[in-house]
Amino acid sequence: MFHFNVSLTERDYYEFNKFIALHSVFGKKQMLQLRVLITLLSLMIAASGLLRAGGPIDAARILSAVLIAVIICVILQAILKPLTLLLLKMRLKQMKKSGKLSYHASAELTFGEESVCETTPSSRSEEYYQAIERICYLPGRIVYLFTDQTRAYLLPVTSFASQAELESFLTFIEDHTGKRIETVEKT
Repeated sequence: MFHFNVSLTERDYYEFNKFIALHSVFGKKQMLQLRVLITLLSLMIAASGLLRAGGPIDAARILSAVLIAVIICVILQAILKPLTLLLLKMRLKQMKKSGKLSYHASAELTFGEESVCETTPSSRSEEYYQAIERICYLPGRIVYLFTDQTRAYLLPVTSFASQAELESFLTFIEDHTGKRIETVEKT
């Protein structure tokens, strides 16, 4: 059995949402959809420019329209990730301003033989280990125990008394969930 008093910061919550956007199936699917949309939008812009110009369509006009589409597409594709992270920061800032953050700064996590229990100042929840779908470990930083594609228990490594306790916990959670731990070096 393990018991932790967890303290989360805004940075922890931002990093979690960044992880979801860049490393989850859900986030990767959204990014792919945006990339396809950008490509289609670029082609539509090129086609409309080609058709709006009037006159005969020759190789030079086609080449210039394709070149414009490629330039627009490359620029938008290049700024997609930074733009996504900027929008995420802005959304979190707005949530903080409105006082409706989606996380608790402090919580108690208790890992028993059959389930994990989270107690916060305003709620208590318990889930069986079978509900954990994915375990991600970011060495030296945090452990994410996902219960669905966008929800997880966050356990910063600062919650552990020692490296030995962390390693013991990782073995425990693998054994109790039947899931392999994914080690993610960079986000």
